[in-house]
Amino acid sequence: MKNLFLLLITGILLALQSCAPKITMVDTSCSAYKKENFTRDKIPDNGIAIMPVLGDGTKGQYRSEIGEALTTALRNAFEEAHVLSPSEVIKILNDKDLSDNYSSAIGNYIISGVVPKRLASQMGKAFSARYLLFVRPLVASENRHSIVQNKIEEIRVDELYLKSQIWDTASGDVVWEGKGGVAKLKHERDQDQKEKKKGKEKDNIVFKTAEGLSGVIGTERNSGPCKDEQDLIKSLEDAGRSTYAAYLGLGFLTTLIFLIVAG
Repeated sequence: MKNLFLLLITGILLALQSCAPKITMVDTSCSAYKKENFTRDKIPDNGIAIMPVLGDGTKGQYRSEIGEALTTALRNAFEEAHVLSPSEVIKILNDKDLSDNYSSAIGNYIISGVVPKRLASQMGKAFSARYLLFVRPLVASENRHSIVQNKIEEIRVDELYLKSQIWDTASGDVVWEGKGGVAKLKHERDQDQKEKKKGKEKDNIVFKTAEGLSGVIGTERNSGPCKDEQDLIKSLEDAGRSTYAAYLGLGFLTTLIFLIVAG
């Protein structure tokens, strides 16, 4: 029985080594602009519609997941608010014969940056919501060398962020602008992962990104984590070291039990 227990403890110690942190995520959400008379409190009182998420190429694969995650995050953050999902918005646009106008207006907006006030007003009435959330997912990646757990290693930093605006359909103005974001640090030695793990990881990142956005919507400029490149790398490294310390602490406790039993 004693030998069996010793074998079990040895297995746990080996598992702890293999479970050392390989991927670390940090919230990078940030508020960039807020119109003076706009506050978060106005969303529950007036409602908000999440416009269909834009995307192309590698970013396009996230659109449906982001739309669902945003709907869940906003309904959690603004419990009393009238929140329309992108799928509900699309249905109403089609029912009201506004889909062609919407596609054309959004295309022009991406080029000109001018909010289509007439369409925004029509959408506000059709949705029974004063505010529209405009979202574009973007991905940034960088390979660099950094000190991680007291070693110089090549790491990859990926960031998924949702560049977002809130349009006021009553005035046609942009009343808030910012982003929800999550950055992920991955060691070069850990690049190869099973597809199943990648799927779960992607879902987690998408939800955390949407959750981060829901937390900074309507807040003052520079509210939120708001990390520049140096702050981001430091936060990722600190988070990795903290997690690693937790693993070491657990390993020490297991070793102590091992010595007591063996003695």
